[in-house]
Amino acid sequence: MSLPRMSLPAWMRTILARRRLQNPASALVQDEADPRDAVRPTGSSALPASLAARIERVVAGLRDGTVSRADLDASVSGLAALPPSSVAVAGAAVAALLLPPAGRWSSPGVLRDHRRADLARLGAVSDLDRLFLFHPDGYVREAALRAWEGPARTGFEIAAIAYRLNDWVLPVRSAAQDCAARVFPEAEAGRAVEALLFLLQRMPEWQRWQGLQADPPENGGVLGDLMARPDVCARLAEHLRLARTGPTARLLQRAARWPGLDPALPDLARHAFLPSVRACALRFLIEERATWPEGTRREWVDKTYGLARRVRVIGERRLVRTSDLETLIAMGAGDRSGLVRRVAADGLAVHRAALGERMNALVERLADDTSPSVRWRAAFIQKERAAR
Repeated sequence: MSLPRMSLPAWMRTILARRRLQNPASALVQDEADPRDAVRPTGSSALPASLAARIERVVAGLRDGTVSRADLDASVSGLAALPPSSVAVAGAAVAALLLPPAGRWSSPGVLRDHRRADLARLGAVSDLDRLFLFHPDGYVREAALRAWEGPARTGFEIAAIAYRLNDWVLPVRSAAQDCAARVFPEAEAGRAVEALLFLLQRMPEWQRWQGLQADPPENGGVLGDLMARPDVCARLAEHLRLARTGPTARLLQRAARWPGLDPALPDLARHAFLPSVRACALRFLIEERATWPEGTRREWVDKTYGLARRVRVIGERRLVRTSDLETLIAMGAGDRSGLVRRVAADGLAVHRAALGERMNALVERLADDTSPSVRWRAAFIQKERAAR
């Protein structure tokens, strides 16, 4: 007998259909894989071979009552050592390993028996909650989150708890929120930043978890709780300042949703290694507002014909400028990067009425800039003044 059909998203049904063709047993995994990770391996090959072998021994030991404590500890430690960005693929691989043999999924009664057995093992074996967090049964995932004790030891464990906030089962999402409220305040700041570098990019794309967040966002939410910690914000600001590559400016935009990084913006605008980060921080300070992409919304073009389009939604938060406007624009105009000088020229054009004649020398200097976009902005100011 096959399991009842769930009202799952189309991309999830596609993934499960592919896995059903490859392995009939894997079609019963009641878990979600990230759409952008769907083309990657979802079997044990997604894990290091030694780790997959240890987890297989742990699962076999749980079934026959001879689980090795050393294998379980090594499995939990091996999972925790994975990078946070691998949580979706690694979770799907662990769920596939936790499945019983295909022939034993023969009736709802058998499913209930397996569930009861795994729930009993969860209460009897310590640290099994770290493994059962990826269990294919939602009841067991919920119980694992309720049973989690102690802080999250690595960025992967923080990301794994946060990943359950997007679980397709509502009770699991609620249990994940409660678990995060217990665990995240005790997490070490460096480990929290490791997870944030992944979560800040991916969580805005998740849909189900957003119903659990408080409104306004800066007063609550899982990421808001982490971004409210001064030690986490200090470590994150240090990473943004020293980073040599990657979508760091995008991370700054996502993190600017909360006020935790506001004190670090002047330092980032002056000393960040990447020009994109300096430009982003300088723009926030000049405009006295932080902006970030929130996704898209549907906007009608013509309801009569059912014509609509997707429009980008930009979030905004006002902030207090700590330096005067002239100092910020002069600092940006003297930057070695044309990207930062263009932000300064934008600020000069927007606030030209308030600044008046005091910035004439700076306008003349920007009119001879090596960047065409900076010269165009300076020429606009000069042309307007000449027309008066």
